[in-house]
Amino acid sequence: MMITKKVITISDYIICLVLPLAMVAAPFYIITGRCEFTVAYLFTVIIVFIGLVLIDYLIRISISKSVQKRQSNFIIWNTIINSKYSVLWLTLIILVFWFPIIFALYPGTLINDTWGQLSEYIRYYNIGGTYYGRLSDHHPFVDTLIMGSIITPFGEKLQNWQLGFLCILFFKLS
Repeated sequence: MMITKKVITISDYIICLVLPLAMVAAPFYIITGRCEFTVAYLFTVIIVFIGLVLIDYLIRISISKSVQKRQSNFIIWNTIINSKYSVLWLTLIILVFWFPIIFALYPGTLINDTWGQLSEYIRYYNIGGTYYGRLSDHHPFVDTLIMGSIITPFGEKLQNWQLGFLCILFFKLS
């Protein structure tokens, strides 16, 4: 494998630009509920963008050099990837790394906006309508249906909301 001259692609630049646009705007939006584009905002976005591009470049160069020097260190990884059970192995690896977080946050967490989404589904499920008799498009409709149809049966039928939250957590991890 050779190190190519073009280390960072256009998609890297786009990601490195979109991330600071969101990261810099988020704290102000959370506090005030609005987004303002000021000179300070744009300056901060540019600084974070440059930092992310540099980090991306350094990581990619490091990985490229590492792969060239130590191709034999990837024998286990290549065995996993080329196995007919590669999806199962990768799922187990991801689950092992996520397990401490799942354990710490058991049964799962819902932020205030997600509680609103769940209550919208429950209201629609129980009485056939929500605010003013219609579903809101504030949340993705399919996401609301999937989340509600997994959590609600556990909560209402089995009186175990925690198990429903745990099931939606595993559903979203998969």
